[in-house]
Amino acid sequence: MNDSKEEFRKKIRAEMAADFSDSLEKNFSLAKQFIRVTNDGFVDVLVKDKVNGPEKIQLYLIGKKYAKQGEFTTSDEVGNKELMERLGIPEGSLMP
Repeated sequence: MNDSKEEFRKKIRAEMAADFSDSLEKNFSLAKQFIRVTNDGFVDVLVKDKVNGPEKIQLYLIGKKYAKQGEFTTSDEVGNKELMERLGIPEGSLMP
């Protein structure tokens, strides 16, 4: 790697890199106002009737991170079928 690329890499790491490793813990109080995790690893979005579709999905995905961290599930991945069933999103509304 030439020197200018190495310097640029260092600059990115020094000035743009962010560590989100503790973001779940930092945002716990805020998150629990909107979501709950169930014992079977799913997420209950408490404000489903007050937010739009993309916001519901975002809250569900955040909740899934908490479910994994709390060891209610082994994966934080969420498929379209789970989103449709858990959030009541009509079939065909989510693109694969």
